[in-house]
Amino acid sequence: MERTAAVGAPLRHPAFQRLWLGLSVSYLGDQFTIIALLWFVLQLTGSGAAVGLVILCFDLPGVVTGAILGRLLDRYQPRLVMGFDNLARAALIAAIPTLYALGSLQLWHVFVLALLAGALSPATTAGVRAFVPHLVDDAALDRANALTATSLQFSYLAGPVAAGFAVARFGGPWALFIDAASFLLMGLLALTLPAIAREPCVAQHAAANRWLGFGALFSLRSVPALTLLSLVFFFSYGPLEAALPVYSSQTLHANAGGYGLLWTGFGVGAFAGVLTLTRLSHRWRPGIALPLIAVLWGALLCPLFFIRQLPSRCCSSVWQGPPGRPIHRWKPPCCSGSSRPGCAARSSARGTR
Repeated sequence: MERTAAVGAPLRHPAFQRLWLGLSVSYLGDQFTIIALLWFVLQLTGSGAAVGLVILCFDLPGVVTGAILGRLLDRYQPRLVMGFDNLARAALIAAIPTLYALGSLQLWHVFVLALLAGALSPATTAGVRAFVPHLVDDAALDRANALTATSLQFSYLAGPVAAGFAVARFGGPWALFIDAASFLLMGLLALTLPAIAREPCVAQHAAANRWLGFGALFSLRSVPALTLLSLVFFFSYGPLEAALPVYSSQTLHANAGGYGLLWTGFGVGAFAGVLTLTRLSHRWRPGIALPLIAVLWGALLCPLFFIRQLPSRCCSSVWQGPPGRPIHRWKPPCCSGSSRPGCAARSSARGTR
């Protein structure tokens, strides 16, 4: 009877419940770092280039370390790797407001700490994909994946506006303690997860383990094209992430709360995109749908050049957000094999975001 309940509802399985709770809190905490740290660096330097460099430090290391961490996930228990990752990132993020309180914080400290945190981040991303199939029955796997995706989507809706007002009320460095606490909770919950039985990758994917896991880019037919498309999209998306705090401060004359509202607008639009464009895009194969969605999103961002009032900009964010989220939603189906046990290196080699 207990087994049937777990199959019908993943959240009734205690281990998955702990993992889902930790992810939900951690996703929300991530929004505090995105809003608080970028806003703090902008106020400290007044430089969009410095903001962009912080983003680069967070995102670029995972391209290299993702495959290495995937190999560690294949070799050691995922709960230990994920636990270390989150506890280490809790310390790294907490170091920024701690150094600020001591009057010792310098800009290069922020870059180095962001670089280290970014290098560790793929461990949990790939670890969750490897772990979930062990925590629920195959019949409940789709619902479990949907729950984790819902937690991420909810963080896009609620996280930025909450983070913006927290930064406006307490200041950027202090809001980072919230993200550090979320990493601490996730790390402790990850360590309570059960050990899993290890299974070797199937023989036809043995080449994926070469070159520290980067062999996956060449051993699976669709992965090189998907990886290249993801790189093009995210490198095109990167300037927006760096420019938005500058645009909010210098063009809209908004505070951190207004900056958070802009990201919440994108989140609302992205949620609408999941419900609409994702369904429509299933009518075309990924090679056609993904470029069309990316071009559509770029076209919808053009009004950024003309809108200079915060209320109008928040409204426009809602209809500019929909094309962005289906890009993310396409990747898991294309890489569905990454959820199979014992093959975390392939999952990490495909992307870390």
